[in-house]
Amino acid sequence: MHSTRIADESPANSIDIHPEIGATLSITLDLNQLAESIIEKNKSAKKREALVHAVINYFQFVLQKSKGNEIIMNLEQSYDQVGLRDMCMYETIKIEGILYGVWIFGHGTFENKGYGSYLNWGVWGVFDRDEGSGKVSFPKRY
Repeated sequence: MHSTRIADESPANSIDIHPEIGATLSITLDLNQLAESIIEKNKSAKKREALVHAVINYFQFVLQKSKGNEIIMNLEQSYDQVGLRDMCMYETIKIEGILYGVWIFGHGTFENKGYGSYLNWGVWGVFDRDEGSGKVSFPKRY
C-alpha cells in the first residue's frame, strides 16, 4: 500500500494550467469533510460505487475549466502512480470504511493493477485507455 502524501511535497497544491502566462490553479480542500458530506447526502445509496462516483463528479465540477485530471483509487488494490506529473494534490478519504487516494494532477500515466469498476477506482479528465486495461495515459494539454 502506498502512503506518500504528495500534497505536502507541493507547497501551494497548485497546477500550472498555462505556464507561458504564469496561470495556476490552487486547490485547498478537506477531502474527509467532503466525503462525510457526500455520504450524508447519499445515505440511501449506501454503495461505494455511488460514493466514488459522487467524488469524481464533485471534482469534475471543480476542475472543468482548469485542464486538470483526477483519479480516485481504492488503496487496498495494487496500483502505480509514479507516472503522474504536475501534481496539484494528493489526499486520502474513507468511503464505507475503505481508504481511497485522490490525485489531482496535470498529465502522466496511472495503472490500476487490481480490480476495476467504481467500486475500486474512478478517472476524470482527458485520457486514453485501452478497453479492459488498467493503464491510463493523460496527455499534456497546456
